[in-house]
Amino acid sequence: MKNQNKLSVLSFGAGIQSTALALMSGDPEFGVPLFDFAVFADTGAEPQSVYDCLERVRSKVSYPVITHMHKAGLLKAVTNPKAGRFGAIPAFVENHDGSVGMLRRQCTKEYKLNAIVEAIRRELGYQSRQKVAHSVDMYIGISRDEMQRMATPLAPWMTNKYPLVDMQWRRGHCEDYLRKVWNHPVGKSACTFCPYRDNRGWREMKQSDPESWDQACMVDDKIRNGFEKTTGKLFLHRSAKPLRDVDFDELLARDDDQVEFGFLEECDGICGV
Repeated sequence: MKNQNKLSVLSFGAGIQSTALALMSGDPEFGVPLFDFAVFADTGAEPQSVYDCLERVRSKVSYPVITHMHKAGLLKAVTNPKAGRFGAIPAFVENHDGSVGMLRRQCTKEYKLNAIVEAIRRELGYQSRQKVAHSVDMYIGISRDEMQRMATPLAPWMTNKYPLVDMQWRRGHCEDYLRKVWNHPVGKSACTFCPYRDNRGWREMKQSDPESWDQACMVDDKIRNGFEKTTGKLFLHRSAKPLRDVDFDELLARDDDQVEFGFLEECDGICGV
């Protein structure tokens, strides 16, 4: 592949939009090229439904779908930060004066963006720090309703492409398309313990995905006393309560879901698609 100077690569998260892109690749109806390969940046903390979707798509498409994990993965870094450098999740911090803030998010860059760049460099045969002579069109599953998440390329040898935006497609269009061509469930690609989740999302996880819920609660318990460079107690939910104790039904009954953070706040344009 190193003899091919220009490549088309899909950033594949196994969510609604990127799965739609993966399946329409090479179809002249949509003008999406046949990808040379796709990259799934594995944090080690996705719901099982995402990994199931990954394997189904991998067995369906004609191009390689590469999985790459940065270092030991985000789950291990969060639950055992002393084992290596900690890529901070945007956890809520209860300060000593009772106020609640939010940590700066480093996890997407550390465990998603870096993983994608590392995977592409490795696939093209480059060593660490070796100059990349290729040009890569990076296809990203951002839809028109999420245009604010369009971002700058990850590297100078990349050009970001947003075919769903060009097609004027919203998330609903992708869902309609998948219902026609894909007889499998596709959910949201996001770490089980990501604080960028509204109360409905937390409640849905608690009710329908007990394995992910247990993992999120475990992480919430593990981070409580903070890390070396933080003060105060850390929580996954903005109420600054242990996740197991949050009454989502009560919050939703009070319509307390409007100021919650969501994936539109995730401005790198990688998570959730």
